[in-house]
Amino acid sequence: MRIKSPIRKKRITFLRRNSNKKTFNKKWRSPKGIHNKRRLHKQGHQKRPVIGFGSPSELKYLTKEGLLPIIISNIKDLKKMDSSKEVALLSKKLGIKKKIMLVEEAKKLGIEIVNVDMKNFAEEVKKELQEKKKEAKKKEEKKKKSQKESLKKAEEKEKEKKKETEKTEEEAEEEKKEKQKEEIDLIKKERPIKQNDQIHQKHMKNPGRAKEMIVPEGNKQ
Repeated sequence: MRIKSPIRKKRITFLRRNSNKKTFNKKWRSPKGIHNKRRLHKQGHQKRPVIGFGSPSELKYLTKEGLLPIIISNIKDLKKMDSSKEVALLSKKLGIKKKIMLVEEAKKLGIEIVNVDMKNFAEEVKKELQEKKKEAKKKEEKKKKSQKESLKKAEEKEKEKKKETEKTEEEAEEEKKEKQKEEIDLIKKERPIKQNDQIHQKHMKNPGRAKEMIVPEGNKQ
């Protein structure tokens, strides 16, 4: 670590070209222009990241304490570790239950885990689980309420449709009855006219008899 500290002081922050003039993100991007002076390593321009700026291979990827972080996904990986030279990193693919198991085993073996607060991890996880359960219950209640409301609306719509169909059936029956009445009235009006026409046709065939029928009772002898 004595070797690494002076190297850190000499490190340069490599910024993107024209980041001070334009609204670029200051994160480093390699220059790609044909006439770009920084790409061509011209004097008087900012330096580019090169192999010489890196830390020595012996101290690379080490923490501030000089320990090498190793990704762990099983208890076997924990048992293989050397606590004096290495530090544990829990992989992102693990679930909460496995993480709790590995934290407990690390406490027993005296191994540090960098990306987890070993003291309060279990309590934090319990709080998170309780909050998740509360949220899940709230979502279920909301779903049930929405389902009940949708069922009520559907029932109301069905009732309205039934009422409309009943009304239309009643109206249709009433219209039928009215039409039948009108037809009956027309038939009643037409019947006497037809009877008179039939009598007139009979008398036209035998006109003598028709005269007898037409002669009044007082003139008969």
